[in-house]
Amino acid sequence: MQANDKGLSSYVLSKWGILTFRLSGGVGALVLGLVLLLGHYGEKPLALTVTALGAFIFCHAVVETIYHAVVRDYADSDVGGLRDFASAFVATSGVILGLLAVFGDKTPSAPFTIKVGVVALVSDILIGTVLVGLLLAAPADSDQRAWNLIRYVFHLALWALSLGLLCISMALVYR
Repeated sequence: MQANDKGLSSYVLSKWGILTFRLSGGVGALVLGLVLLLGHYGEKPLALTVTALGAFIFCHAVVETIYHAVVRDYADSDVGGLRDFASAFVATSGVILGLLAVFGDKTPSAPFTIKVGVVALVSDILIGTVLVGLLLAAPADSDQRAWNLIRYVFHLALWALSLGLLCISMALVYR
């Protein structure tokens, strides 16, 4: 039984596991968004947001896959720059939530799309904080499995930030 667990763990933490995760997330969001949009379920801005998020995730995975096919050699990683970038997730979401709190509509009946965006931004802050913590305990450059785990967390934070920004944008456009 442990051999199967190790095989699954090896696949999940491999570059193919990450690609499968990302493509599944992108296609899943695209399908969900199109079902919401074409079935006229919920708010139109939310359906467009989920569709756009799926397209973003899918296109980002394709672009990165092409990039990794072109670039074969990597320099030693600079964790400081990556840590600063991960901190930007937390800061960006915090600033947007602060702006919403100060300048947003003060009525309790905010559109559902805005509520989803706020939850996504709060999730981004939490996931981004975990990402910064993982980078503070930076693994060795040769520990590919640990770096792949960090990539999973990075993509979750990116998706949460993207969903939050897209929700707020679509809610404002369709106001």
